[in-house]
Amino acid sequence: MLIPDSLYRARLYAEIRTRTPQVSPDMWFEYEVSPGEVGLPELVALRRWNDETLKWVVLIAAEIDDPRREMEAGITLLLPSITWLRDRIRHYQKLAAIKVGA
Repeated sequence: MLIPDSLYRARLYAEIRTRTPQVSPDMWFEYEVSPGEVGLPELVALRRWNDETLKWVVLIAAEIDDPRREMEAGITLLLPSITWLRDRIRHYQKLAAIKVGA
C-alpha cells in the first residue's frame, strides 16, 4: 500500500500492465519465467530486483489478478526497472497528497 489512494494505485497497475516501454525503453526488461518460478512470483521479484516484496509487480505484469493462479513456465514478462518503479510510485504518492480544493 505504497499508494494509499486506490484510483492512483490502479493507474500505476495499468501502466505496468499495458507495458509502457515506448516511453522509456531503457527502463523495461524482459524476464522469462522458469519452471521453478511458476508458483513463486516472490522468487522472480527477488531475482529481478533483490526484493521479494515486489511480487505484486510480477503478478500485475503477468496479468494475474488471483494470486492463487500460477504463472506459466516459459512466458516472457516485461518488467520495469526499479528506478522506473520508484519514480512512478513517488509520482502517484505526490498526486495523492494534493488535496482537492486546497
